[in-house]
Amino acid sequence: MIVKTEAVVLNTFKYGESSKIVTLFTKDSGKIKGIAKGSRKPKNKFGSALDPLSYSSINYYYKPNTELFLLSDAELVTSLRKIQDSYTHLMVGLMIVESINVTQDNYDPNPEIFYLLIDTLIRLNELPENPFALLYYFLIHLSEIIGFALDFSEFNQILNVQKFSESQKIIFSFEDGAFSMSETGNNLFAFNNRTALFLNNLNSLTLENIIKLETDKSIINELNEFFNQYFSYHLDRKNSFKTLRLFKTIL
Repeated sequence: MIVKTEAVVLNTFKYGESSKIVTLFTKDSGKIKGIAKGSRKPKNKFGSALDPLSYSSINYYYKPNTELFLLSDAELVTSLRKIQDSYTHLMVGLMIVESINVTQDNYDPNPEIFYLLIDTLIRLNELPENPFALLYYFLIHLSEIIGFALDFSEFNQILNVQKFSESQKIIFSFEDGAFSMSETGNNLFAFNNRTALFLNNLNSLTLENIIKLETDKSIINELNEFFNQYFSYHLDRKNSFKTLRLFKTIL
């Protein structure tokens, strides 16, 4: 049976002399893997539609009880090539698709995540001045959809505490997913208050407005570490995001 669906290419690996194995997150089937025969030849029918971060319409042959489908055709739905014009934006894009790869099971469709992914990548393709705001916006909403949302309900109350000062840390519990000022308990993350304020502002804005937020190196480094620890805790795996190692070359 031939299946046609839209997909984002998460990653690719060489296979044989001229083919590659492609991991895709599809609108209708969730995460799948397929083999694209001849796709590494200089002239091939797939073009750039199976490059990482591509948003494409694909056809594949579905067979029950198989882990690797044969891709028969692919063409771009929308070009996202501008992302590759900036190394920083490219690294952000790769971390976004890596987060899909590590959180999603095979054959488990989730249209809400799919459209969050598409909307974020399209914004990233516009080369906003602050691509990291897009990344953290995406991770906040991804964590909410998959069941371990960040709880900001007590955040404003924390800010109104009389003894709160700029030097004081804001504590986040991985277990509860909530902010507090208590350092009692396990699996805690101590935020610099500037970083916590940025995260709270990010949570309250729409995708169209977040690019106005400003970050600096300290906020970016802290949030990279936070999200790596937070996802690692809930996914029960060490160092969820390998792309973070590449971030060190741009920060």
